[in-house]
Amino acid sequence: MMGDRQVVQGPLFYEFSIETHVPTGHLLRSINRFVEWGEG
Repeated sequence: MMGDRQVVQGPLFYEFSIETHVPTGHLLRSINRFVEWGEG
């Protein structure tokens, strides 16, 4: 069936900043030092 979509979808990709979302001293900040987040 063709026609307009009735379902609203959010963005597929979005920016995430550990600085604005993770509190200072949280375990994820320690792990962040050891993980390479760069693009493949």
